[in-house]
Amino acid sequence: MFSIGWIPGVLQSFFRPLRSSFSDCQWKHFWPTVLALIALPLPRKIIHLAKARRQGRHRTNLGAFFKKSPWDPARTLMRVVLRLFFHMEPQPGELLEVILDDTKIAKRAKSMDGVGKLFDSSKKVYAVGHTVLLTALRFRGILLPWRWDLYLKKEFCAERAEDPDVPAFRTLTELAAASIRLTPAIPGMSVRVLFDSYYLCRKVVKAVKEMGYTFISVAQSNRVLGIRGQKKQVRAYGERVLRRSGKKVRLPGGRKARIALRKGILKGVGEVLVLFSRRQGERKVVAIVTNDLTLTAEVILAGYSHRWPIEIAFKDQKQHLGLGDYQTRSLRGVVTHLHLVAIAHVLLIHHAVKALGAKAKKKNTVLQIQTVQELREAIRRVLWNDVLNRLKKKVKRPAALRYIEELHMAA
Repeated sequence: MFSIGWIPGVLQSFFRPLRSSFSDCQWKHFWPTVLALIALPLPRKIIHLAKARRQGRHRTNLGAFFKKSPWDPARTLMRVVLRLFFHMEPQPGELLEVILDDTKIAKRAKSMDGVGKLFDSSKKVYAVGHTVLLTALRFRGILLPWRWDLYLKKEFCAERAEDPDVPAFRTLTELAAASIRLTPAIPGMSVRVLFDSYYLCRKVVKAVKEMGYTFISVAQSNRVLGIRGQKKQVRAYGERVLRRSGKKVRLPGGRKARIALRKGILKGVGEVLVLFSRRQGERKVVAIVTNDLTLTAEVILAGYSHRWPIEIAFKDQKQHLGLGDYQTRSLRGVVTHLHLVAIAHVLLIHHAVKALGAKAKKKNTVLQIQTVQELREAIRRVLWNDVLNRLKKKVKRPAALRYIEELHMAA
């Protein structure tokens, strides 16, 4: 693996606008770390990130940047996302989707700040670790990570109340509501918020309405729905409606299902449209809920399916960008790691969108870009080609240069 000592020319447009926000010391840590998160194979712990740099290779210096340096990772992430968003020239009448979801990061070290016992539903096991909430923006088919929030247990916040790095306790739904209020409101554009059943509650819905947004979510089967003055349990009522007047359709992805659309009142939410859906060959009834009473069944189905890219983002960031590879005990260090991974993710998307040229600025288009794995390999080739071009100017022996190129082709 080559060391990272400079920013390649094709990536300057991403990093150059950020330079004024960092001191010289911070800058020499920031950009090499972002590139190392992309270029390095797993794992990407601080010791590996430090060794990948040409200067300041000791892990203590990089650890201090993660834990003590007074730069704002969340604000920096928002800046790079907004710059890319406005580069795509959003037009009045277009739709911006805000997607919320949480994931678990299991850690062995029980002495890390903020860790607690959690249940990993993907592996069906209990573990010790962090619960983190991601807010992402989806525009023209492209998902941009907007903000990470670290959930801290009430007991931890109470014990460390004097620590300036420890915020006041907030539930996951309160974190989600606060994050919605920090999303960009673009004049002339409609904004739709997508989240799962856990976040379909009074606090989150209130934040959505305050911002003038709409939402699409899914209701748990035991929720009570008001229909013409009568209280109906979602599951029982949905089964009855689908049996009596369900319509056969083909879902996004090709599977057949039976659906039915009804209007009702959901406690803590207000008046909603409920789309009951049951896939062919299954017994489970899904109730998709929206407060936009003008939507058709097809738009509601397609809209909720747009929540899936955030699950792919979790997987991509963990597998290809080192999400969760932190070993710092500091709360600030954990938050810095989360946002640096997201900034590296945005760099990949920035590189792909720039390559699309004018096509990326076309109104209401759904852009097709490479996967994170493919984009990561493209950036690695950019870094390697930059190294070769610099070597060509210094190496006087062509045989040595040909040998280096052969090693790269074999890698």
